[in-house]
Amino acid sequence: MDDWPRRFFVDKSEMFLIRMNAMWKFAEEDARGIANIIKKYMPNGIRVLDLMCGNGRIAIHLAKLGFNVVGLDFSERFIADAREKARVFGVEKNVEFVVGDARRVDEYFGEEFDAVLIFWSSIGYYDEDTDKEIFRRVYKITRPGGLFMILNTVSLELYASYYRKNVVEFFGEDIFIDINEFDVETATLRAKWRWYRRDGENLKFMDEIELRLRIYAKHEIVRMFREAGWEVVDMLHSHKTLEKARINSPINIVARKRVE
Repeated sequence: MDDWPRRFFVDKSEMFLIRMNAMWKFAEEDARGIANIIKKYMPNGIRVLDLMCGNGRIAIHLAKLGFNVVGLDFSERFIADAREKARVFGVEKNVEFVVGDARRVDEYFGEEFDAVLIFWSSIGYYDEDTDKEIFRRVYKITRPGGLFMILNTVSLELYASYYRKNVVEFFGEDIFIDINEFDVETATLRAKWRWYRRDGENLKFMDEIELRLRIYAKHEIVRMFREAGWEVVDMLHSHKTLEKARINSPINIVARKRVE
């Protein structure tokens, strides 16, 4: 299997870190929405795993809200940045960051979490079998009655409404040009990111990287949850407002581990 995620998030992590840092401005509001979901479906839940946590924006803000949080990511650069940010935010005692692979999550933890979170399109990197295996392994580390949430993740229905072949995005002095190709047979986005930086009145080419992302329809994630043993308890349009899902909603699905 082509391990593009390691090239993307480890070998060339500086590129994604620029775009990820831009998401911090939404992190406090995102965390409040997630906290409301946990309080609604597991009122006493306190211990949370932020799976594929990046540089910790959600984990840190959940820790600020009083949760005991672990963030796991296989990028050492992201984890080092998350640990430093936890120190800056003063939540080092409430959040721990671990370098690890989500595909082996049950090798790092026991059955200890009240809630596990995947946030912001962090599935679809490999293939459906691998994603289902992650769901099964998350089941092992979640307490009976605990939650598994996939939130703020692009759905096929939503992506179809805004797909563009070429996208230009600005992040201060950094500019990204995305060249997108969508394979309708496999529902897979293949994209090349080209990174430029302003150099006076000119642009300096910095680097480029390719990604490949399977984009799931909401009903596919529901099926995968159930096949992995989870009970789906809610589908939302927004993790912030808790509105119910609509046809063009992103993936915001809350599942629960059955109590035997």
